[in-house]
Amino acid sequence: MANSQRVGAKDGKKGQASATIRKKRERRPVSHTSSLGSLTVLRHQMQNMRVTRWNFNLAQILFILLGIVMVLGIGVSLPNVRRDPVSGSGDVARVGKHAIERQAFELTVGRTKDSPYAMFMGGSGPTQELAIRNMVLDQQMDHLLKLDAARREGNRVGRKQLANRIEQAVDAEIQRAKAQFKTEKAFQETFLKKRQKVANEEELRRKLRGEIRRDQAWIKAVREQILIENLESKIRRQAAALPIDKVKPEDLEVRVRQILIKTEKRSDAAAKKLAGKVLEMVKSGADFAKIAKEQSEDDYTKAKGGDMGWLAKGAFWQGPEVEKAALALKPGQISGLVKGSAGYHILKVDDRRYSATKHWNEYVDGLKKKSPMNVADPAIRAYRLSTAEAKDEAARKKNRQQAIAMFQEAVGGTYDPDLRAAVHHQIGALYAQDGNPTKAAEHYGRATDARPAPALYMALGDAQRQLKKNAAAVRSYVNASEMASDKSSQQDYFTHMMLQSTFTQLKETKLAAAEKAWIDDYLKNQPAGGMGFPGGMFTVP
Repeated sequence: MANSQRVGAKDGKKGQASATIRKKRERRPVSHTSSLGSLTVLRHQMQNMRVTRWNFNLAQILFILLGIVMVLGIGVSLPNVRRDPVSGSGDVARVGKHAIERQAFELTVGRTKDSPYAMFMGGSGPTQELAIRNMVLDQQMDHLLKLDAARREGNRVGRKQLANRIEQAVDAEIQRAKAQFKTEKAFQETFLKKRQKVANEEELRRKLRGEIRRDQAWIKAVREQILIENLESKIRRQAAALPIDKVKPEDLEVRVRQILIKTEKRSDAAAKKLAGKVLEMVKSGADFAKIAKEQSEDDYTKAKGGDMGWLAKGAFWQGPEVEKAALALKPGQISGLVKGSAGYHILKVDDRRYSATKHWNEYVDGLKKKSPMNVADPAIRAYRLSTAEAKDEAARKKNRQQAIAMFQEAVGGTYDPDLRAAVHHQIGALYAQDGNPTKAAEHYGRATDARPAPALYMALGDAQRQLKKNAAAVRSYVNASEMASDKSSQQDYFTHMMLQSTFTQLKETKLAAAEKAWIDDYLKNQPAGGMGFPGGMFTVP
C-alpha cells in the first residue's frame, strides 16, 4: 500500500524502481512510404486550417491542430451503454439526442496526448491527463452543438469549399514531405520517383487528391467543419447590423490603422519628435494610409496603409496603451501620440461595430442553454467540480471535499494507469490545498504506483518535506531526476532546474551538483538559435 514514506512500488531504496520508471514510450521517426501513411497523419491534422483568413504564429497553429484532431475523433450515436475495459463503462457525455462514445473519445484523448499541443499544457503525463480529457470533451460537445445548429440553419457545403480544403491538405502533405530532404533534387529523386513511383510533383498531387477523396472519414469531418464555419461566418456578419450606441468598449471591435515610430532605432526623445511631425501631417489633412506607407516603421501593417484589421479588447498585440486609445476613438478620429512598448503610435479608427466574436460567443452560449448537455464520465465531472469558480473560500472548500469523494468513487472503475495516476494526483492536490499533507502524500504515492512520472515524484517529495520526512523526500526527488532523462526535452530541463534548487535547500550538495552538471550538458547541446519548441523535438508516432 502506498504511504508517505514509500518511494517505489516495492520499497524505498534508491534505484529499486529504476527498471520500471526508466521505461519510455518509443516513437517512430517520420518516414514516407508508398502508402503515404505518415502523410495521412498530417492531412488529418491540417484539414480545417483556414490559412486565408488569419496569419498564424506557431502557438495559434498548434491550437488549431488540436481542434482538428478533436473533430476527427468524435464518435456520435444514439445513446447506449458499452463497457470499456480501459477507462470504465458507458458513454462519456450526451448532447441533446447524441452521445459521445467512450471508444472514440479515448482514441481522441490518445491522439491529443501524443500531439505537439500537449507540450503547451505542460506535457502529456498524468498531471495533465484530466485537463486534456476535459478539454477534449469540451471541444467534442461544442462541435456537436454547433453542427446541429448549422444543419437547422440550412447551411450547405459548397463544392469549391471542399475542393479548396482538399488542395490545402495536398499542399501541406507535399510541404511536409519536402521538409525531410535537403534539396529539391533529393526530394524528386528519392521521394517522388523511388518511394511514390511518380514522375513529378503534379502527378503526386493527383495521386494525393484521389486518396483524400476516398478517405470518407476525413471528407465527413471536413464537411462538418465547413458547415460550422459557414454558420459562424453568418452569425459574425450579423454583428455589423447591431446598434452600438450603448455598447461598452469591451464589446466593440474597431477597424484601426496605425503609424509606428520605433524607439529601437533612435532615442526616445528623437522618436517622439519624429512621431510629432508625422502627427502634424495627418492632423492637417494628409491621407493617413499614404503617410503610413511612407513613414510607419511597423513591417506588418506598413504596406497595408497601417491597417491593423478589426480588433477587439484583448486582441491588441501592441499593448494595453494602444488598446485603450483605439477603443476610445470614434470613426474618423485620429489619436495623439500613444507610447507603447515598441515606440510611438498614431492611430486612426475607420469604423466600429459590435464585436463579432462576442456575438458568436453569445450565440453559442444560447445554444448551450437550450440544449440538454450532460457529462456522464465520473472523473471529468469530479475534475470540473474541483476547478469550478466559487464565491469564497468556504464554497471552494466544499467543492474540494465533494470532488475528493467523487474522484475516490471514480477511481474504483478506472483501469487505465495514466488515468488512475491522474485521479490520485488530483486528490493529492486537493488535500494539499486543504492543508492535509499526510493525505496528499498518500495519494501522490498511489499516483506513482499507477504510473511513475517525474512530476508525480516531485509532488510526492514536496508533500514529504512538509511532513518533515526529508530522507523520503530526497528519494522521491532522486526518482524524479532519474526519470527526467531526455536531454532533448525542455520539460525535463525544467524538472532538473527545480531539483537543483530543491537539493540546494536540503543541503544535498552532491545531488545539487549532479543536477547542475545535467543542466550544463543540456544547455551545451542546444542549437545556436535557442531551445526551440517547448518540450523538445517531436516526431509523428
